[in-house]
Amino acid sequence: MQTENDVRQRISAVFAEFAETENGLANGDKATQKRLNRQISHDGAITVDTLLLILNAHTDVSAEWLLRGVGDMRVLPDGMDSPEDVEIAKLETTIETLLDRIVKYKARISELERLLPEQKRNVG
Repeated sequence: MQTENDVRQRISAVFAEFAETENGLANGDKATQKRLNRQISHDGAITVDTLLLILNAHTDVSAEWLLRGVGDMRVLPDGMDSPEDVEIAKLETTIETLLDRIVKYKARISELERLLPEQKRNVG
């Protein structure tokens, strides 16, 4: 079961990832900065407003990860949910690109093979 301290640790990880501070997130608003400091650094109850502030400031941070610790910190493209999925997608793209090249090379080889007998006739 997740605790508020677990969420605090993940908030700290977000701050570390983005080189951010409570002051930076508060964007100069003293009241917000004080609230964030109390909630994050001094074990005050973390409010929904604070969670939304973090998630709205960092739209690529996964709410599921922040709240429950499930998945990766960052939301991945196209609904992918793991680094392995991203790697597979990259490999699939590479394979498609290489298959396209193979088709083009085979067509060029066929074209050159048709020209070869003609060149031999002109030389001989």
